Amino acid sequence: MSDRDNSYVSAASREAELLAIIAEDEGYESIDQLVEDQALRSVQYGVCASCEATSSRMEPDQDAGWCHACEARKVKSIGILSGLC
Repeated sequence: MSDRDNSYVSAASREAELLAIIAEDEGYESIDQLVEDQALRSVQYGVCASCEATSSRMEPDQDAGWCHACEARKVKSIGILSGLC
């Protein structure tokens, strides 16, 4: 596997990890249940890729939202993390 392939696997693993954080924090039994419930909503949950704080009001295509916890533009929505947007 090339370095490029390893980096893709690492990114996909991190996105799954962030989705799992949201699912746990919001009381979902699985990532699939979370994504199914949130997929068509105009406002979705998000999570900071830096400090892992969750947010409940992100646009589905948000990939650089403001994190109030660590003050960084690292919040990604479920739509971005799951590949729906």
